[in-house]
Amino acid sequence: MNSNVIIKSLQNGIRIILSPDCPFDEITKEVAEKFKESSKFFKGGKICVSFSGRTLNELEENMLIDLIEVNGQLTILYVISEAEGENTAIAKALSKLKIDDEDTKGFGTVYKGDIHNGEHLKFDCGVVVLGEIQPGGLISAKGNVIVLGGLYGSINIETNKENEVYFISALEFAPERIRIDDARYYSKDKPKWSIRPKYHAKIAYYKDGEITVKEISPMNLKEIADISHV
Repeated sequence: MNSNVIIKSLQNGIRIILSPDCPFDEITKEVAEKFKESSKFFKGGKICVSFSGRTLNELEENMLIDLIEVNGQLTILYVISEAEGENTAIAKALSKLKIDDEDTKGFGTVYKGDIHNGEHLKFDCGVVVLGEIQPGGLISAKGNVIVLGGLYGSINIETNKENEVYFISALEFAPERIRIDDARYYSKDKPKWSIRPKYHAKIAYYKDGEITVKEISPMNLKEIADISHV
């Protein structure tokens, strides 16, 4: 019987080849089974992963990532697109990413560089991005995200504490989409021409199931600090 999911080892990562014709629910079952069987090998690991063989939408990719992490007992740091050179992209990601126990004791970690179209970076903590998130780029985090550059792609934040304020800020704030828990925000500031207009520094904060976006100013930052009881 041919496998619908093939796992190949790469230097500092894995490539997962998915059958293009198999129903997706069967793919998820086989992914869960394979990584559960290999959990002793993967347990505690932090790896990069590449999907190929079929086109995945954002929901499908996130489902597979969750299944791999839960069943393999590992953390996926970085998902690269099929179009990228795998070994080069993985080496590049690992040279920029540094996540360890000390990072999670403070704000989180720092990522140096741009996130390009088709790239999906995942963090188990908050992150400061020294670069820009380009259209089609995505960051998933379990803490606040500060972009010291332009935010033109997407950010997902998974909340883990009730009654706390989570936020996303950027020097140029024009995201395709941001999601904090179940709340979503789509920017109305979209360029109408090929020349990108100048955007303002803004902060989006999440409280009681809603996302509010404001320009960054001393008054607005004080208001957010008061809400979060800092």
